[in-house]
Amino acid sequence: MTTNTRQRLDTIFGKPPRDQADAAAPAPAPAAAAPAAPAAPAVRPVTIYLPRALGERARNVCRQRELTWTEFTIEAVNAHATAIAAALHPTAGGGGAAGVPVLPARQPRVGGRRTRVPGGRMEIQLRLDPAQLTGLDRQIALTGAMNRSHYVTTALQLHLGDTTAL
Repeated sequence: MTTNTRQRLDTIFGKPPRDQADAAAPAPAPAAAAPAAPAAPAVRPVTIYLPRALGERARNVCRQRELTWTEFTIEAVNAHATAIAAALHPTAGGGGAAGVPVLPARQPRVGGRRTRVPGGRMEIQLRLDPAQLTGLDRQIALTGAMNRSHYVTTALQLHLGDTTAL
């Protein structure tokens, strides 16, 4: 008669007895002498859709100046914060009272479809931390831009000197 020297599967994959589990548990880590550095705020990807021609011009500037899309966009928004609001809400000479926009901020879609942009659109990703995202959304609310893409498109047009589409 031969003896079976193989272990049973329930002993291999089962829980160890309590006395073995306590012995195998790692010792608690000693308290750290210095507090850990605060974690950097998590960045969040934000998708922006730009007219292709504007996006290509902005991409070339980013490459020449070795900037990320986020750095270039923040630069444009900070440089033209007051001009963006004026570009989004132009007032006519006698059409409305001072500061009252002549055209509404939101235009209804024709037939429920987006308007076509000559040359199409391109998608970019901005990596924004919570404070930057809150600031961008606050500016969008203050200026009455339709969405983030509308606001960033206007900022980049002003920053690149492209006023034909404003």
